[in-house]
Parts: sequence; C-alpha cells; structure tokens
Amino acid sequence: MQGPSWIALFERIPAKLQDSLALTLVTGAEILMQSVLRLESDFAIIRGRMSGSTDAGRVLILPYDQIVNLAFTKRMLVADVQAVFGDTLESAAANGEPAGGQEGAGEAEADAEETAEAPSRGVPTEMKTVLNKPPPPTSAAPGKTQPPPPSKSILLARLRARLAEQGK
Repeated sequence: MQGPSWIALFERIPAKLQDSLALTLVTGAEILMQSVLRLESDFAIIRGRMSGSTDAGRVLILPYDQIVNLAFTKRMLVADVQAVFGDTLESAAANGEPAGGQEGAGEAEADAEETAEAPSRGVPTEMKTVLNKPPPPTSAAPGKTQPPPPSKSILLARLRARLAEQGK
C-alpha cells in the first residue's frame, strides 16, 4: 500500500481507537500503537511500543512501505466498524450477522448459533443427523439419580489388584 492509502486509513480511525491498533512490519515485528502524532507523505510518526516490551510511550517513525498490516487488538462491534469504515459490512449483515451494537443480545445469539454449528461443519449431511441427535434416555427411573462414577483412586486400586492377581 502506498503512502496516501495509509494516510487515508489512519485518518479514518478515531483517536479513541488508536490505542487498540497493532502494526505488523515487513520484518515481522509488531508495534502496539497508542496514538498517531503526525502523518507525512512517506512516513508516520506514532507513539507506541514494540510488542513484547513494556517501554510504552516511545515515539516511532515508520515508513509506510515497511507496514504490512494494521489490526485492531480489541473486539469491535459491527456498529463501531461501520462508524469507522462506513457500510462495508452490508454483505455480512445479509448473511445473518447482527447489525446493531447490542452485544448482549444479538452477538450472543450469533455466537451460540456458531458454536452449535461448529461440530458439524465440513461433515457430510448423513452424519449431521447423527451429531445433532439428543443423547439416548438413561435407564434410571424418573426421579432417581444415578450414583456418581467411582473415583480415579478407586479405579486405580482395582486395576492394581487385578494386575497383581494376574502376575501370580
């Protein structure tokens, strides 16, 4: 990406989100940003720290051609992403993603659906019915609880006793 493209991208990101950005450089190094101080045509001057260090508040001068990517390190709601980048998520919303910033209800439901579907992804249709079947009913009478399984130490003691008898 050229300098003007990076400048346009940095200018779109509000100051309150700049402290949640991570830049990856061509060397593989990662920089955790705190804020953008100045954007020039060939380089950016930012305040941040190298990933893995605690030296916060360093001033870094980064040539744009050394930046590989930019990532948000904190979870962002769909509404936050739309506020920064505009309506770029129309296709995602059409595929069932929640469109609002109500993390509690919409995203929790989407996460639950995704989790429920996860075991059957990539599985042939015949197998999905097997995976999604409820467990068979237990033989215990209604109202009665089954005794808990024996503890690990009891099972080990039984196994050792059996092995000792077989060794005789």
